[in-house]
Amino acid sequence: MRKIVQDVLPKLKKGCLIEVLWIDACVTQNVRSFNNKTFATYKKSVGRFVGIFKDHRYREPHLIISNEITDEDAHDITSVPLGIAMRIKMIDEKTAQKTIKSLRSKRIKLGRVQKFEPLKDGGLKIVCIRV
Repeated sequence: MRKIVQDVLPKLKKGCLIEVLWIDACVTQNVRSFNNKTFATYKKSVGRFVGIFKDHRYREPHLIISNEITDEDAHDITSVPLGIAMRIKMIDEKTAQKTIKSLRSKRIKLGRVQKFEPLKDGGLKIVCIRV
């Protein structure tokens, strides 16, 4: 794990807004010459920090963020193995609140993570309140 990632992990609290830069595997067909675009895929994910969970098979830690809420109870998450995370940046809540206020004027239903409840099957229930 990169030191730049290790240094941020203790500062993360459930529900804080973060941006994760990570690399992903890719498949490229008909490659005639190798350059960065033929094999490197860079990803950026933004969402609320859920936690660090280890997978059952290899016990590798994964960073979990919630990045979309549907019908106030179903969540889309992004799971990034910490070994491929390049950087984690905490996003200032004041900046995020300004963005949320501008979205409110468009009549979009928003929710704020209130708490996370572990499920018996290893999953996570994310409880939200309306903003």
